[in-house]
This record gives sequence, C-alpha cells and structure tokens, in this order.
Amino acid sequence: MARPAFSFFGIALVLPFVRLVLAANDWSTACLDGQCSYDLSGNVTGTLYITGNTSAISDLTAAAGWNILDCNSTSGAQDIRAVCTNSTAGCNSLFEGGAIGTIVRLPEDCGTMPFARVANIWDHENQTSSVPTRRSRFFRLLDTSSVKGITLDTNFSAIDPQQNGNVTFEFQGASIPSAEDSFQDSRRSFDIFSKFTKNVTEQVPPITIDKEETLFNQPVDCDTDVTIDGVSVTSCSLQVGMDVNANISAFYGVSVSGSVVPPKLDDLTLFTVATPSVELFQVGIPGLDITGILSIGPTFQVDAQGIVNVAADLNTAVGFTYNLNNTELFFPPAYGQSSTGDVSSGNAFLQLSTAPYTPANASLTAELVPSIAFGIDVLDGTAKATVSLDLNTFATLELSGEGNVTASTASGLAVGPFSGCFNVLAGVNITADADASLLDIFDKDDSITLFSKTFDLFSTCFK
Repeated sequence: MARPAFSFFGIALVLPFVRLVLAANDWSTACLDGQCSYDLSGNVTGTLYITGNTSAISDLTAAAGWNILDCNSTSGAQDIRAVCTNSTAGCNSLFEGGAIGTIVRLPEDCGTMPFARVANIWDHENQTSSVPTRRSRFFRLLDTSSVKGITLDTNFSAIDPQQNGNVTFEFQGASIPSAEDSFQDSRRSFDIFSKFTKNVTEQVPPITIDKEETLFNQPVDCDTDVTIDGVSVTSCSLQVGMDVNANISAFYGVSVSGSVVPPKLDDLTLFTVATPSVELFQVGIPGLDITGILSIGPTFQVDAQGIVNVAADLNTAVGFTYNLNNTELFFPPAYGQSSTGDVSSGNAFLQLSTAPYTPANASLTAELVPSIAFGIDVLDGTAKATVSLDLNTFATLELSGEGNVTASTASGLAVGPFSGCFNVLAGVNITADADASLLDIFDKDDSITLFSKTFDLFSTCFK
C-alpha cells in the first residue's frame, strides 16, 4: 500500500488596513453631521465608516429621537413602523433633501444591516403607539402623523447621487477578537504586519487535522504467480492512501474603500502570511458580513489526489514534512510590495517492499492541496469574486527493476536481491489567483506564483 504522509503547520492571513483606528459604537450620539460609523464585535472585529452630505445620511436610532415600533431583527429588506418621540433630537433631519434615498443608521435590534436605504415612507395605517412624543413646531408642519411606515433595503445603487451627493465608505477589520489593540494610526503602512502577526497569532484557535484517506483502491493483474510463506498469491490489488496531520492557525483582515453612492470600489488588497480529487477536510473561518456593504466568507480546505501507474506487488510508505516560513502574498501586486515564499523540507522517510522475484515498475504520486478561498461580495452584489491561495504539495515514488527489495531510509537501508532503481521526489507549489474580476481592483486572469520547488528525498540504483 502506498501511503504518503504529509505534515504541515501554521497559516496566518492578514489584509492591509486603510485607517487603523477603531471606534466603539456610540448609541447616545446621533449621526446627523454627514458621517457615521459602525463597529463589529465578537469573532470578527472592525469598523465601517460612511461619509457624505448631512442630507444624505441620517439616523433612525433613539439618539435621533426615533422609536422603532415594528422591525424584524433577523430580516434584511422590510417595512417597519417608527415614531418620532423627540423631534428636537433630530428626527427632522431624515426629511432634509427628501427622506427617500437617504441612508440611515439602524438600531442593533432592527434588521441584519447597520445601514439601510429609505426606499419609501408614508403615514402608516396603524397609528397605535404607547410611546409619548415631543414634537417641535417644525416637525408638526413637516408631517401630520406620528407613526411612519418606512421601507428599508440595501439597494444603494438605486440612490441618485444627484439628489444628495456621493456617500463614501471605508472598512477595516480582522477575524480576531480585540485585534484592534495591535493596530496603528497609519494609512497603508505595511511595516505594521510583522508586529500585528506577532501579537495576534497566539489568540487564534488552531484548526487540527488528523485524517487517513484512501485515494485509490482496485484489483490489478499479477504478472507471475508468487508464493509467500507457502501461500500462493493468485490475485493482487493496488491501494494508494494518505495520512494527513496538520495544525493551522488561520486569521484574516480586510481593508476596503470606495463609495456606496454611486456603488464603486476604490481599493481592496489581499495580504497573507503563510507557514505551510478527494476532499479530506473543510472548515469555515469566521466570516465577515455587513449586509449590503461587504461580505467575506473564507474557507480552509484540503484536497488530495492519487496518480497511479504500477505493475508490481508493492507496499510503500513515503513521508514528507515541509515548513513554510515568512511566505507573504500581496494580491493584487501593489504599493511596491512583492510576494515571497520560503519553504524548507523537514524529515522524510521511505518504506518499500515488493513480492519476491517479480517485475516492479511503479510510479505513484499523491497530491495534497491545502487552500484558503475568500469569497468576496461588495456593495450588495455589485461585484463578486473568489481569491484563492493554494499550497499544492506532492510526493512521487518511481520504481523500476525486478527482484526482491525491502528498504527503509528512516534508520538505514537493507536490500535483498534486486536489480533496478527507485527515486522519491517531493515538491511544493504556492500560487494565488482570482476566479473573477472585481471591478477595477483585479482581473480574473491575475495570478501569482510565490514558490515552486521539487525536493529529491531519496534516489539510488542496485545491480
């Protein structure tokens, strides 16, 4: 049985940050001055900033005098009921420049999105409200009903920028709780990543893989009748399997900037730091979702494939360990940064045996492909793409000759009567690519090779 054993460890992912200062949500202050922010917490931390004219951005929270009467906290686009309880706090700002087309901040218990577009507003037929109201003369002149029906959605592309001007956004965050403690007030300062990585790696829960998988198993014709320990061998079979043992620490960060009105992406750059078909393993890394603005769903996956060409009664085990050190990816290439890869081979072992006095011609290759894929959705589907970082590893055993051989490279070599050669190769190829264009940020044909090398683990011939 051919069973290559791969071992790899340590994958760290970081994306560069546009403005590395995070604020805390302040629900006591209304967003009435043309700018607003929203902070994520939990497994993913980060801050979204939006900026525009005072008539383009408003607030539906209690800080602006609004009380939400009916709103589903688990739904996106929906109709809600809201009443202004204190117009002096800023309710009337919603109507400056026209309420329809205004981007509003929502309370945390209303909808799945922090910001929404006002698609429609009317005097709701259900005027039931037990909330006392305090209304200014200006607000009484502006509307005659306390309870409003408001249609909310994230269709920001439907907003006419001629109405209240452009609204820009910036977001920066990471899939590590409290990662903001490592950030600096810097714009595009790539020197912070060594410090950032050092500070947060120990906080990342490890992903552990310990799995054995059969890649290939089927009967083959025997070239000759063989007797082993007095028992005649009349049938043969071939099996290729793989043992995988890995420990991975995976985290990521993201920086995006552009405009919500009109929908436009100005900048998104991927930065990764890495140390190290049958799907062996797949796990989702904590995703990031700001409904209507940005969604990133990273997945770590390990695939394997066996390539077989054998004419022998063969039993092998090939082991290859590799370490990835200081491997960095900038995707797409920008800001004078270059992608680098540093891979070194660790301990390798080989166990090999064939049936007595039989022809032996074999070529076995097992591939292991750990990969991290980032599914990116920007501005409510305006742009979608997947950026993948693939760490393709393989081990190949080539054997030609005839006779009886038993060998081991872990603690020396013992050989019986055998004439021929065998060779063991292993290699690593690290690449990154995109499956689609993302506006003007990168093209689907963009690809980077960080590292490509073949290691000759063992090679010898016998006469």
